[in-house]
Amino acid sequence: MKYLSLLLLCFISFNLEAQTDNNNLNNQLKAMSSAFLEDDYSIVADYTYPKILEMMGGKEAMIETTKESISKMKSQGFSFLDISFKDPSTFFEQNGDTQCAITQVLVMETPNGKVQSESTIIAISEDEGENWVFLDSSGMPKASLQNFYTNLHPDIEVKASQKKNLE
Repeated sequence: MKYLSLLLLCFISFNLEAQTDNNNLNNQLKAMSSAFLEDDYSIVADYTYPKILEMMGGKEAMIETTKESISKMKSQGFSFLDISFKDPSTFFEQNGDTQCAITQVLVMETPNGKVQSESTIIAISEDEGENWVFLDSSGMPKASLQNFYTNLHPDIEVKASQKKNLE
């Protein structure tokens, strides 16, 4: 019984670690990651930072580009298995935007086995935390990320991407 209680406590602690103080953000992160894993790129586009959509030629162009890229990856033996989030930063306010940095953990099956990658995503809300869009740093340094999002708070930490092989 003692071990079961300890295991339950650890499980609850790990799940709470990935949660932010904003239920809307938590729910929208879940919706975005579920949509991606289910190949629903229209919903993914709805959660994408608008400047990225614009750079890709609009929502429909992003959806088509994503479909083509994922299809090519799948034909080469790659698949996405899981997306989770951890280590949310505190919330920052900058020129009317609420911002938060979150570590995104992506697990993929590759021809050489499972790989886990971690990168920083920036959650952005222009309406005090009701609705969120996301900007994936994709391993870019913070200075490069600021070219896409000039309103990025100076105290937000953007960590370098990390990858590791899983057994």
